[in-house]
Amino acid sequence: MLIWLIFLDPSIGKVDKASFSQQTLMELLIKGLDVNAEKICGSNSPKSILEWNGIILDDGTSPDDESCVTEIQWTYMQLEGSLHFEWLPSTVRRVLLYGNLLKGSIDTSCLNEGLKYCTVAQNRFSSELDLGSLPQAMEVFNASKNEFYGSIHLDNLPRSLEE
Repeated sequence: MLIWLIFLDPSIGKVDKASFSQQTLMELLIKGLDVNAEKICGSNSPKSILEWNGIILDDGTSPDDESCVTEIQWTYMQLEGSLHFEWLPSTVRRVLLYGNLLKGSIDTSCLNEGLKYCTVAQNRFSSELDLGSLPQAMEVFNASKNEFYGSIHLDNLPRSLEE
């Protein structure tokens, strides 16, 4: 009987993103890169994020004294492949990814709520893009020069984008 109770708990098997270190989240974010990931984190196993190119860290004043990623600047690095945006650390406020060869989709509903600035322009992203699911803090979102398809709905935009 006890076994049945364990399997009935819906929280079992779910991953709590907040329990992962910044290092782990960043490694999961870039896991889909096929070409030039070494320009970010080195050619062997990924270096410490303290040594990664194109990321800005805070001063390490988080409760666990871990430095937190606040900005990602991976522009014109000839990155190819996909990024797993669902693993973007919740501490990231700015993402600059323009001028690469990134592909796949961008699920705007999984972007962290504190993200204010995101430009993914000049890539090869291709999917429908739900602007209504952008984080409410978003002030700038540039997805031009990609291969998105479908209708663009400008209702339900974050208020900060409407201003």
